[in-house]
Order: sequence, then structure tokens, then C-alpha cells
Amino acid sequence: MVGNNQMANKTLPFKIYPDKNLVVVTAEGVVTPYEIYRHLLLVMEAPDFKMGMNAFYDLRRVERLIGDVDIIERTAQYVSDNSRISMPAKTAIVIPADNDNVKNVSKRFVQMARDSLMDYCVFDANALEDALTYLGISSLPVE
Repeated sequence: MVGNNQMANKTLPFKIYPDKNLVVVTAEGVVTPYEIYRHLLLVMEAPDFKMGMNAFYDLRRVERLIGDVDIIERTAQYVSDNSRISMPAKTAIVIPADNDNVKNVSKRFVQMARDSLMDYCVFDANALEDALTYLGISSLPVE
């Protein structure tokens, strides 16, 4: 564990804010579906994580999402399994405004995970305020 709540994951570092019921994730560069799947497992294993936490995924600096589409589908199946995701929550995925690759892959994942108790919604970078409102917060926590 790095710091108090942040797990060491160079591709998708995250910070858990138990008092805000929020997980904040940042990513940049090239991200693969396997890294996303592994990241999800790390978040769920983190000591401060609780089912029902909302999440904010900041993908605005991601250049490309590349890799095996089967892993995207497997990840969507994982989060749609109510024995794994057992409480409702919301996840805002904020993507670059002008990146069709990130947009298409993100929207495809959301479609595949539509049966999850986790409600996923994709926002482009120009709709950051809408993403925060969706999560019921006015701003992201500041260090």
C-alpha cells in the first residue's frame, strides 16, 4: 500500500476516500483491458474499499485503450455478477473529448456491463461537472 489508501498501480493509480464513499482513479497513456481487470481486483482488495462506493475514473489523459476485447467482456461479466458486486453504486467515466477510441471502448464496456448493480456512465471531458453531479458531489477531494 502506498500512503494511506492508494494502491501502487502505475497504469491506473487510485485513492479511496472512505469518508466520501468514493474511489478516484486516474489513467494516462495506453491502457489495456487486462490492466483494467487487474486494477478492479486491486480496488476490491484494498482495505478501505467497501461495496457500494461510487467511483470517478479520470481517463482524460488516456491516449488509447488497446488489447483483447474478450477481456473487456470478461470484466463486464465480472462486474455484472451480483455475488461480486453486491451493492448498487455509480461510476462516472470521464474520457477525452476528442478521442474516438477511448469513447468507443468505454461505451462498449458500459453496454456490456448494463446488468451490473454498478451504474456506469461515460462523460466527455467537457461534461466534468455533469460527472460530478451524477456522483452527487460538487468537487473531487483535494489532497
